[in-house]
Formats: sequence, C-alpha cells, structure tokens
Amino acid sequence: MPFQKTVSILPDVGLPGNLVSSVNQQVFTAYNCVSDGTVIAGRFAFKGTLTGNGEDFGALSIKAEAGAKPLGIVVRTLTTSIVDPLDEASETYPVGAAVTVLKRGQIFMKATAAATEGQAIICDPATGEITYGTAGAANDTGWTVRLPQGVATVKKDDLIIAENYGVDVSQAAGA
Repeated sequence: MPFQKTVSILPDVGLPGNLVSSVNQQVFTAYNCVSDGTVIAGRFAFKGTLTGNGEDFGALSIKAEAGAKPLGIVVRTLTTSIVDPLDEASETYPVGAAVTVLKRGQIFMKATAAATEGQAIICDPATGEITYGTAGAANDTGWTVRLPQGVATVKKDDLIIAENYGVDVSQAAGA
C-alpha cells in the first residue's frame, strides 16, 4: 500500500459515490443487486448477469450491450471489507457485494475529462466510458454536470456533481 503523499488543510468536498444532499431528495432502485466484480462507486451501472451455486442473481456491471440504458449511479457504501491485509483499498465492489444504485438526486463523480456546468453526462454502455456533451446525444444518461463550490470548469479527475431530478431518457423518448 503506498504511503500518503499529500496533506490537505481542508477536508474533501466529497468522494466519488457519496450523496450530495441529505434531505431525502434521492430516489434509489427498488431493489439492490450484487456486483459482478466490475462495478465502481460513483460510476454508472447496467443490468448484468452473475451465476453461482446453480442460481442466477440480479447483478450489476459497468458495461452492457450497445444501446442499454444505465440503471443509475453506484452509491459509495461501507458494506464490504478488504479480506487480504496486503490488498489496497479500491472503489470497485468485489463479486457478490451488495450495491446501492441512485436513480435520482445528486451524487459526486470523478470527472473523466474536462467538463462545464450544465453538460449532459454520456455513458457508452459497450465500454462504460463516460464523456460530456449536449442533452439528447447518443447514450445520454439523463444526468447533468453540476460543479461544486462555484468553480467554472473542471479537468480530468476533479470532482463533479452528477444531478438528475427529471424524467430519464428512456421515459422522455416514450419507451
């Protein structure tokens, strides 16, 4: 495990997957699934498959077939443990770990590229790659970029707020 290299004088605003508001404005999936081993806190999750002990489980994956819509964004929860003391902490949920998914509300995400306030968050289901663009673009998730603490722009790996309080893309399209 690497040693700490920086010390901040202010606490972090949030971490990827942390909920932004605490006034019960969030909507979660009606059920919790388990990770297929690829699901990451603060990233989009798609319906996946996982089998074991001769049973199929409701699973989530970071990728899906082309054209699939994400179920929402994975919430950071402290529901798993690091089994091997030589393993480093990870934002990836191990296979079989319970995962909570946010469908509406605000949640922190790590920017995958430069982004500005109001851009649509786009996720390619085939790769799980997140980009930013205009609302209604191919693979639009229905989530919008909000910037914390009044900043005007962010660069890759900065913290953004993903926000969605409206109708999702599939409902808006009449699907």
